[in-house]
Amino acid sequence: MTDSAAQVALAHHFSPGTAALLIAGSEVRSLEDGQRLVDAGWPHSVLYFVLEGFLDVVLEEQGGTLKLGRIGPETCVGEAGFIDGKGATATVISAGPSRLLALRRDRFDSLCAEQPAAAAELLRVICKVVADRIHQSSSGLLQQASDHSFSVTHPKAEVGPLAALLARLFGGRSDG
Repeated sequence: MTDSAAQVALAHHFSPGTAALLIAGSEVRSLEDGQRLVDAGWPHSVLYFVLEGFLDVVLEEQGGTLKLGRIGPETCVGEAGFIDGKGATATVISAGPSRLLALRRDRFDSLCAEQPAAAAELLRVICKVVADRIHQSSSGLLQQASDHSFSVTHPKAEVGPLAALLARLFGGRSDG
């Protein structure tokens, strides 16, 4: 992928100057279909911008795999670990050939010192992505609750206060 193609892919979120700085400080990474990008629980400190292709976000348990969503071009993945350095909250697997722009945390730290306005722009984008994902998750949870399909079914899960409250508010059930 050329710098101009990456510039076009990032133009949705960033000013041309910030996009150029991100491209210069990042590495392009290619994934094949089914290749893992991030494993749940493993610490990482890289933010990935999806330039081409799609990534599936999944939770894997002994009983199977739960697909949480699909990440496509013009967004990013890995934002939680990039910010806090803790383990990934889910596993991310390529759903076909994909190309990503990988920004390491140490490069971001340099950007903060050298180009604070660009770093602030990046943080605003990360905040927007996180907010959008929270809204999507909340909407899905509320839809399940209003459809009376909300339930906790994992055999080891205990009914927590949120599950019990949602079940009570929306007339669903919360099996523990």
